[in-house]
Amino acid sequence: MKISPGQVNGVLNSYRQQIRSDDKAKGSQDFKASLNQSDRTQLSEEARLHQVAMKALKNMPDVREDRVAELKKAIESGSYQVSGKEIAEKMLERSAIDRLM
Repeated sequence: MKISPGQVNGVLNSYRQQIRSDDKAKGSQDFKASLNQSDRTQLSEEARLHQVAMKALKNMPDVREDRVAELKKAIESGSYQVSGKEIAEKMLERSAIDRLM
């Protein structure tokens, strides 16, 4: 689901109006203070671990140069052997992983 900036602003405006009407109904003296209060968010341990993992992934290279060089050498020397069955299995495996994500 995509959330547009207009939708966010609409929700915030509704929230502000609700605060104003509640404060006016109560006759509260600290109406302005209630508008300046901020909400807080606390991340779970799982979310923190997810952040650490994502940072680690960002620091990893996109291409494993050592593996590419190894495969190039094997192909050039003619020693690289792979069966059609292995290729098909990897393609199906990758397709299944992509659907899960």
